This record gives sequence, C-alpha cells and structure tokens, in this order.
Amino acid sequence: MGTDRRDDFHRGPCKCGKGTFEIISVSPDHSSGNAATSRWFEFHIKCEDCKERYKLDVQRRKAGTRILLKDKTTGDLIEELPQITP
Repeated sequence: MGTDRRDDFHRGPCKCGKGTFEIISVSPDHSSGNAATSRWFEFHIKCEDCKERYKLDVQRRKAGTRILLKDKTTGDLIEELPQITP
C-alpha cells in the first residue's frame, strides 16, 4: 500500500478570514502511467462558518476545471477560484 503525494495548488483566505479555501493536487507515489489517474484535485473549505454558508461548485470542461464559490442558499456566484488547466 502506498501513500499519495499532496501539494497545494491554491490556498487563499476564506470570506470571513477565519480559515482558507484550498485546492490540493494529489498524485500517487507510484504512478500507473495512466494519465487519468496520475493526478487529481481535492477541494476544501477549511472554515466552519464559511462551510455552512458557501459551497464549491466544480465544473470540469475540456478547456480546464472551473472552481466556483457559491452561496448555498441562493446559488449565487460569489467568486471564481483559480482555474485548473489540463
């Protein structure tokens, strides 16, 4: 059994300033050679207050992955986090 390598792709302050929004790049310690499984991303809201109020909407497209911060109640767009390009 191996471990996964985790690197910060983006880490920025959350809206209330008590925590962070994080995008983590993850890759296996022993790559299978398959591009689809050689790297993936995890998305986190590391703030209890903001986790209650907001959600991260991940939109995967050919041109890249958009990460949108949205209001949980209204669905309104609050902010777009850095895009992940292939």
